[in-house]
Amino acid sequence: MTPVKPRFLVHQGVVDASALFFDFALVGEAEARRRVLALWEVGAVVHAVADGLLLRFAHSHEIDCRRAPGLPLTSRKDVLLSAPLTDDEWDTIAPPPRTICILRDGAAALFALTSETQADPASWLDVSPWPLLPSQTLGTALAPPQVFESLTKFDPRTQLAGIPPAAPDMLKALRELMGAPEPERTNEWGSKVAKALGMGLGILLTPMALLMGAASASRIKSAGAAGANRGTGTGPAPVPRAPAAPPEWLRRIVLQMLVRTNLGQIFGMRQARYLARMMQMFERGDFAEALRHALPLGDSGEEGRTPWPALGLPGRRDDLQIQPGLTSPGGSMLFGGNIFGSLQEMYRKAFARLEAAGRIDEAAFILAELLQVHEEAVAFLERHGRMRLAAEMAEARDLPPGLIVRQWFLAGDADRAADIARRTGAFGDAVTRLERTNKPHAQTLRMVWAGTLAKRGEYATAVDVAWPVPEGRALTHEWIRRALESGGPAAARMLARRLTLEPEAYPEIRERALALLSDDAPELGASRLAFAETLIQEPHTPAASALARAAARSLIEDAAAGSIGFAGAWLPGLIKFAGDGALKADMPPSPSCPRPLMAEWDAPLEIVIDASDTGAMPVLDAVWLPDGRCAVALGEAGARLLARDGRTIAHLDQPAHHLVVSDSGDRALALAPRGDAMRIARLDFLQRTARPWRDVQMDAWANTYDGSLWFTAAGTDFLAIDALADNYKALWRTPEIPGRVTRISRDTISCSFLVDCSETTDFWGAPVGAAQDIWQRWILGLPSLALRGRAEIPQSSTGYLDLRRTVSPSGLIGDLRLELPPENDPLGDSWTRLSLYEGTGIPQHGKRLFFGASDSSHEPLDVAMSGSWIVASTHSDNGVCCRIVDTKALIVRLELHLNGAQSVTTRVGADYVTIGDDRGRLIVIDLLRGNLVRNLRVG
Repeated sequence: MTPVKPRFLVHQGVVDASALFFDFALVGEAEARRRVLALWEVGAVVHAVADGLLLRFAHSHEIDCRRAPGLPLTSRKDVLLSAPLTDDEWDTIAPPPRTICILRDGAAALFALTSETQADPASWLDVSPWPLLPSQTLGTALAPPQVFESLTKFDPRTQLAGIPPAAPDMLKALRELMGAPEPERTNEWGSKVAKALGMGLGILLTPMALLMGAASASRIKSAGAAGANRGTGTGPAPVPRAPAAPPEWLRRIVLQMLVRTNLGQIFGMRQARYLARMMQMFERGDFAEALRHALPLGDSGEEGRTPWPALGLPGRRDDLQIQPGLTSPGGSMLFGGNIFGSLQEMYRKAFARLEAAGRIDEAAFILAELLQVHEEAVAFLERHGRMRLAAEMAEARDLPPGLIVRQWFLAGDADRAADIARRTGAFGDAVTRLERTNKPHAQTLRMVWAGTLAKRGEYATAVDVAWPVPEGRALTHEWIRRALESGGPAAARMLARRLTLEPEAYPEIRERALALLSDDAPELGASRLAFAETLIQEPHTPAASALARAAARSLIEDAAAGSIGFAGAWLPGLIKFAGDGALKADMPPSPSCPRPLMAEWDAPLEIVIDASDTGAMPVLDAVWLPDGRCAVALGEAGARLLARDGRTIAHLDQPAHHLVVSDSGDRALALAPRGDAMRIARLDFLQRTARPWRDVQMDAWANTYDGSLWFTAAGTDFLAIDALADNYKALWRTPEIPGRVTRISRDTISCSFLVDCSETTDFWGAPVGAAQDIWQRWILGLPSLALRGRAEIPQSSTGYLDLRRTVSPSGLIGDLRLELPPENDPLGDSWTRLSLYEGTGIPQHGKRLFFGASDSSHEPLDVAMSGSWIVASTHSDNGVCCRIVDTKALIVRLELHLNGAQSVTTRVGADYVTIGDDRGRLIVIDLLRGNLVRNLRVG
């Protein structure tokens, strides 16, 4: 560079300064540091350069040069100048970007600003003499959530009248006679065989018994691995299951032995005498004793399997307790003929006699315990006005959720009915069941359902549910207003629906519809399509036809611009509904998209955000809302609701480090760490309100919820928290998870979470001896909360650092890790690697993606995913790089470089990915076309 002596040596007057320079020769290093710390602001950057310190502001400030605490520097083309330069001087010096130009001895000197010159002011603060004191909350002690208690027991001795007390001595004698095993033992069939046949025959059957016990344990393991069709926990503990049946080969061996040795006849005679005495009790009307000795009639076991022979005598009941869980298939009595049908007929006659005599409780016992027709027992109790007993029996016997909700509502406990319906999604089934028998009650339950939907933010669905009830239509006007305010496709559908619900409001509907259809924002294409699809499903009226014509023209433009996919089905139907001959004649062919889908790009698109292009407030979390607005979490500064152009619509004054947004996008939970606890506040984006909820302890949480149920994990519990309750209540839990839950992900149909079981237990809950990297993936179906799958993910605990692991709602697992060089090449390269796991059981590695990295400068930072996309964030030479990866091909489709950033937050939705960083930048990318739909700075 040719030495240049500028005409002006310093800035004068008031300047728009981008930085201040503190020369060690003038103020000393200690004073320079003190001034930097005093002037520090969020987003500022410090460089140790030119024998001094440079403080670069996040935003420029007007500074009076006569009173400046340091040398003011202005910015010109990303060059910081200590004095104004003329155009000739600028051209002569030709400074490169990211440099500082300071006059030394009257001549211009250039110094580069790089990551090596950047300084960390936090390292200047010596806090080592400060003792660390344990903190304790000044409020109420943190308590675990109150868990919804599911009924798992129905005791007829205390809940049904007329049942005499049990005889413990007789029970003990009968158990000794038949050699009944303990409930916890898995080799119960071997024990029964050995005790019944005597010591000699028992010795012969001992090997069989041992094999049988092992087979039983294997069957139980298989059942646990495959999961059940019901949830793994409905309250304080899972419902007990029936013990597994013995293997078929052992059944055949024992049956053949009994036949060949004539032992079967001996045991058959004993059982015949027992049944004869029991039948005599029924015939003479001694129901008190008959019911204690009666045999329950269950199914005959699995189809195609030989029944297991019962070698002892049935025991006398001591308590007549109706067990809620599935009972063991037990043994078959060694009789020929139609003994099962005879017993069934005898029980039916006894039931009729008891009902005719008005002995309702004993009659119900026959239905529920002996005949085991549980739904008939519930209906019988309801018919005789025992509503609460019917509800308790229905829940304890695990009948269909819709029936349970119906029974609790008829029993007068609407709160419990609503809790069970919200937990299981059974409102619709319960309303349908009630409408068959009691329309007034059905309408009341329908309004409870609609109110619950409205509380969750699903206003459009609430209107549809409540509309059939004439008395409830007055409430729908407020829900319609809120649905329209919430925006997005749901609001567009409600706008078209309102044309049928409120035809007198056509002028207002027309104004809103035309505003939506004329807005050229590409992100509103889905809303316009939702409006048109709903409109053509409504009754055909002149008003609807007029709006259909405008919608057709707007959607053709959207399809041509690529903001929506063109489908030949909706356009002809929309034009036909519009009834416009000219529009039909001018209908264009399928529009061609000017830009291909992002999943089809040949090469990744690269977007670079310069380090100087920053906001003032770090974005700790960001959410894209259905109406195109964004919500950002700013830490202790609260949360903000941003318009499309970045303007602040509302500031919500509650600490927010993380956001948990509802599916409808009208509300969110704001989370802020408080030591070992998490402070939770409720944010309402429609009402623009924020209010604290409570402090809780939790290890992991889902970052979305349906507006009602929010999935969290604390200790060894996986919880479904009632987000509508004033207190902290769990409507459902899976207790005793074998490890620590690290990640939870959900959508409307499934929820998956990862469990770190390292050095805790293996897949079956047994302690792990040596240190291992063992993980589990659980998948629950929604809204039933049924366990759909559980798989173990064993991994090597060596060879990598900085593991970042996530899971999609459907159970797809993504790993981002920094892999170390092999042991035989310690000087080799390390790699940042992305891996996918798919399938059930023990998953295998999918394709692996390598990011070129010869050192830890590209170490993992964060990973987030949906079913189709992964966003993998790593440190880079200049800041942070976020790569959007297609999960099907595992190919990078887009790279976003956030220069100057140190941390980033990512959130992947079905259609958009939202990215925020610590430099106040908010980026939203359309996952369909790869469009940059938002590029905002938070100030």
